[in-house]
Amino acid sequence: MATVRPFQGIRYDPQRVDLARVVAPPYDVISPRDQLRYYQEDPHNVVRLIAGEVRLSDTLEDNKYTRAAGFFSEWLRHGVLRREPRPCLYVYRHQFVDPTTGLAHSRRGIMGVVELEPFGDGVLPHERTHARAKADRLSLTRAVEANLSPVFALYEDPRSAVGPIVDAAVAGTPELAITGVDGEQHIVWSLSGAQPLQELAAVFSVSRLYIADGHHRYETALNFR
Repeated sequence: MATVRPFQGIRYDPQRVDLARVVAPPYDVISPRDQLRYYQEDPHNVVRLIAGEVRLSDTLEDNKYTRAAGFFSEWLRHGVLRREPRPCLYVYRHQFVDPTTGLAHSRRGIMGVVELEPFGDGVLPHERTHARAKADRLSLTRAVEANLSPVFALYEDPRSAVGPIVDAAVAGTPELAITGVDGEQHIVWSLSGAQPLQELAAVFSVSRLYIADGHHRYETALNFR
């Protein structure tokens, strides 16, 4: 079954950047027009890491992957990005309006490190992957040596044990809250107490994870390790 652990995340320093101007959607839904808009939004927008521009002058030594690695190192060096002082899990709430129905939605999740394993009992896929996309993500991961985008998975919780833990976390002060240019809200709380971490580990130890989005990223992680 799944092994989920806390980790020392790397995130933007809200004292150095406007968080709403440095976020972007997953790389594979960013159109060329969107890419240009995110490039212009802020010089530290994450699009430079996850979906960098391709240039006619690109070489083996200077391309979107090497430039992403350069940006990542530079932002860490200058404090735009900073590593968390201690391992933790994160509770994440996403609030948005469905453009097709006009209905408001809110979903919550937990961000953590999942122990890699081939698809099987612990982690299950639901779609096929493509070699070109995996090669692209692997080249980026090798250059930057970091996981830049999370894998979105569903989990089993027949005893409804996770809800109270998440409820307790969101009752506290969030680490960050962002309203993006698209009006969507992203709110994050850290979770580092020994008891909730142990309780969540116990839940996931008997749960399977079903990948909802991020099959290429997960297989890339398997190929990279």
